Amino acid sequence: MSTVLENTISCSYKGVQFFVDRISSTSGRTKANYLFLNSGRRVSKDLGQFPSEFRISGFTYSLDGDEYADKRDALRSVLDSELDGTFSHPWAGEFWCAHDTYNWSEDFSELNICRFDFVLRQVAKDGANPLTPTGELFNKSQIKNLALDTNRALQKSASDSFLASTVANRESAQSLFESAGAKMKGAFGSLGDSLSQANDYADKALDIIDQAQYYANNPLAGFAALADGLLGIDGLTADIYAKFRKVQAMFNFGDSGSDTSVKSSSQQRIADNPTTLEGAERKKNADVMATFIQSAALAEAFGQAGTSDPETTDEIDEFQAVLDEQFKIVTDALTVDNEDITFKRGTSQPDYTEPMYKMIELRSATEGYLRQKRANAAYVKTITVQPQPAPNLAYSLYNDSERLEFMEMNGLTDISEVSGVLRVLSK
Repeated sequence: MSTVLENTISCSYKGVQFFVDRISSTSGRTKANYLFLNSGRRVSKDLGQFPSEFRISGFTYSLDGDEYADKRDALRSVLDSELDGTFSHPWAGEFWCAHDTYNWSEDFSELNICRFDFVLRQVAKDGANPLTPTGELFNKSQIKNLALDTNRALQKSASDSFLASTVANRESAQSLFESAGAKMKGAFGSLGDSLSQANDYADKALDIIDQAQYYANNPLAGFAALADGLLGIDGLTADIYAKFRKVQAMFNFGDSGSDTSVKSSSQQRIADNPTTLEGAERKKNADVMATFIQSAALAEAFGQAGTSDPETTDEIDEFQAVLDEQFKIVTDALTVDNEDITFKRGTSQPDYTEPMYKMIELRSATEGYLRQKRANAAYVKTITVQPQPAPNLAYSLYNDSERLEFMEMNGLTDISEVSGVLRVLSK
């Protein structure tokens, strides 16, 4: 198997993966050249960017006969379709492309290999300006900066809208900051690679709890402390997947029935249908805090997914499912309901226009990054294995008898014999 895949790279077109052993591209500028008779002069006029064209020589492959046919037919199906789609290449980037004819061939000297030759041409998507490049290579630094920009926009929108104008509301606001600090301490305090790191983090959380009264009167400083001091957990641990899972614990902050319900944590009653301006202000502060924590946690989660190095498509799918679900919840929260009774009592509406725009941009970049990663990630497949030693199975799958990761994947401990239906990596 290693010989077959030597000097190849995994790409995808419209979500179908295949191996490429040769790719070439035509790019550059479009020029109109004018020759003047009997003058020896040529004039060139630039007409803009030339949309890329990719000439691809690749193949589909599998040791399993049924799987081989499925992979071959899947690529033939997308190349037979009239629809355009995304071409993803781990080095070139992502491009919206069209295709026309293609050649495919099977040779009995190369069992379980189907070779394809075709051309993909970059085209405009959704009627966009055809001279505007649609391909973009997303990277970790870009996503990290977008997550930071989203975080800053959330801090400003939350602090601009957070107001505690009475004694009762200041007490309620203080309890909100205390609850947020305690929730973060519980979620992230165990992530330290060492005891000293964990203690330092706990001290940050306790500082926020101790200074909650100050933050209730100075919300910009309070939201900045929450976001930068606690959600900004880079360096706390090297395990980015552990961070991602812990951040999920913040997704339900403030929800009714959760351990951080804003109604139960506030010393003053927070009514769903306030009848006074004071009550409306208190409810709005609670909503702003819940929206801020949930949104800032999502921005952090996007940033972690967009700086990860997933090895399998299962890991990418897990990231995507969690992010998609929370994105829907957060965007609903950032879309202020003008008919909310809270605003009819005289309180001002939060303006989430900027953080909404930043969150959408961050999501787009993270999704693009994960699509790029998917092109080279191993996918998990299910196979039926006859009784045999685990090293033998590893050698037949990967030409490497020491690759035993399928043992942990399937909860197995005895390498002397494995059998049955097992989940294994494709490569």
